[in-house]
Formats: sequence, structure tokens, C-alpha cells
Amino acid sequence: MLTPSRRRYLPILLAVGALYCLGQLPSTGLENAAQATLRPPPLALLLTRPGERRSSLHHLRPGEHLGRALAHVEHQVGSAIRARTRPGDRAVFITASVAPSGDYDAALFRVAAGRTTSRLCEGVVHASAPLVSEDGRVFIARGQPGPIPADRRHYRVDALRVDRVDPHSGALDAVHHFEGYLTHLAGFHAAGGTSGEIIVYRVGPHGADIVAVDAVTRSLRTLRAPMLPFARDFSIDHDGRRLIFRGRHAKQTDRWTVESIDLLSGDHRTHTDDPNFALAPAAWPGGGLLINPGRRGPRLLETHARLRAPWPRGVDILRAVDHTARFVALLHTEQGQPPQAYVYDRLSESAQPLPAIVGRRIAIAGFVDPAAGAY
Repeated sequence: MLTPSRRRYLPILLAVGALYCLGQLPSTGLENAAQATLRPPPLALLLTRPGERRSSLHHLRPGEHLGRALAHVEHQVGSAIRARTRPGDRAVFITASVAPSGDYDAALFRVAAGRTTSRLCEGVVHASAPLVSEDGRVFIARGQPGPIPADRRHYRVDALRVDRVDPHSGALDAVHHFEGYLTHLAGFHAAGGTSGEIIVYRVGPHGADIVAVDAVTRSLRTLRAPMLPFARDFSIDHDGRRLIFRGRHAKQTDRWTVESIDLLSGDHRTHTDDPNFALAPAAWPGGGLLINPGRRGPRLLETHARLRAPWPRGVDILRAVDHTARFVALLHTEQGQPPQAYVYDRLSESAQPLPAIVGRRIAIAGFVDPAAGAY
């Protein structure tokens, strides 16, 4: 029986129980459980009007109005914009095309806490995103075109590299070199190697593979090879154990698969397949997989958690998870409709749409770390 003096702890105890059921009970216990009453942290968004040569950075929460831009990034018209926030501060790292169309036409920008924008490096792979580790290290995929082959039946082989970027000076330190067609930064394995591993998807003359590159020693271990060169939509699950991605069915070329690789053992598994190209699989915080079968809205696999999506159809793409793993940012897309961003509260199982942003493309960089202080 609860005495009156103990009843005041009941809301906190209920929050602890709810977090435990979600499989995400923080080690700090009651202190973090008390934070369950807070609203979600703001999202950092990059917004671009069609035909314009710049994108604007905004912070926005559900229920708030879109205010003035915090900063701008200049780029080519129609540029693909990719962005990531950095844990522990207010910096946002952004890639955008700065040269006429090409395979390495993008640059990496940093918007600092002082709202100043600086260009850190160029030669970045077109439409690729920066990779920011949990401890704040920044990596980028870059390249230089190779010679055009005399035999048109062969593809050009480029000089590709993965660089660690100094977030202040832009100084580059090569972590990995590869001669081939494509490198993609699939994720960061914090528990691997000397000080974490960069998971790299590579496509070259001898096929495709996925490798783990030690961020300090540069040593390499192969996670899967060979594999079909159709992988995309990479994410790493909540405990850092599995790499999730979408592939193509080995025998039925009109079907797409959701696959995973155990980052410790290298074991490979196919979870499901579907004729829908836009499966957009993602690791769901607390366990399980998010998929979009048949464009009929998102579903969760391998978990008892529920996702109550605000729209019955379309494709919902997971873009960010906050530092408590309670709030998830998703971008809803549906044919003929403007994209709509929303925040999903895993504790209350409720969706909180952001204000509709009409006539602009939306790139979600991530949640703004509330521990980083004011801008």
C-alpha cells in the first residue's frame, strides 16, 4: 500500500515501468525517467524551395510555428541535401552540390552554434550524407574520377576514399581507400575495433561487399562478400549489434528484401521480401524493424511495440532518434502529396506532426541535443 508520502513518486514509477516495457530503461533510472514528462527536443530541418540556390536551417517542434531561418547554405539548383546533427553541441553538418552535376560535385558544410556556415571540404560523393559517430567524429565519402575506359563495356574505376574531417578546420585524414565505382557510409559500429568501426558499402569491378574499417588503425574486416549491388537504406540497431538494409531478391528480380548482418559474427539473415521498392527498412529503437510493405503505411517487425502512424497509406522513413530513444523523427511521403515530418513518442505511442511545410523540400538533420545549451 502506498502511503501519502510515497504517492508523489507514483508518476515516476509508472514512467520507469513504461520505459522498461519498451526495452529502453536508461541506466540512470529515476533521473532519466523523470525526463519522460518533457516534450520532444526540437528537430533541425533543412528546407529548400524549388529553383533556389540555397537551403535554410530551422529548429522546429510539433505545435510550433516555423520561424526565421537560423542559417543558410548556398548550393546548386536542385541539389540533394543531406544533413546530420552532432551529439553534444549545436553543430549541423550538411552536404550539398556546389559544382555542375557530377559524381563528386558535393561539399561538406558546418553550421556552428554561432549560426555561421563554413565549407569544410569538396569532392564529396553526390547525394551522400556525412557520418557522425556517437562521440562526435565526422566522416565523409569522397572521390576523384578515373580515366574513361576505351572499352565502353567497362565502367570507369574511380579513386574513392573515406576521410575523417576535422569539424573546425576541415583538415582531412584518410581512413580508407578503394578503387571502384561507389563507396557509401552505412553506419558507425561503436563497439567494434580499437575505437569504433566505420561500416562501408562498396561496389567495384569485382562486385559489392560490406566491410568494417577500424576508425583508428585503418584495419579492415569483411562483413559480407560477394553480394548483389542493390543495397541501400542502412541503419544500425539500438544495441549496435545488427546492420539493417534493403537488398534485392537473389532469384526474383521484381522483389526486394529486408536483410541484416550481425556486426560481431558476420551472420547474414533475410527477414522479409516484398514487391515494393520503397520498403525503407530501419532499425527501430528498443528493438525490431520498421518496414513499409506495399506502400500501405509503416509496420514494425520482431517487436511487441506499436507504431500508430497518422496516415493510413504511403511510406514513412525513419530519419532520427533522440538521445533518450523515446522520440523518433519520421518523414511521411505519399504519391501526389507534399512530404510531412512528424515525431513519434514511443512512450505514449502517439504521433505529433510538425506544421505542414508546403512548397519546400525537407531534409531532417536530427534532434537538437538539449544538453548542448542555447544557440
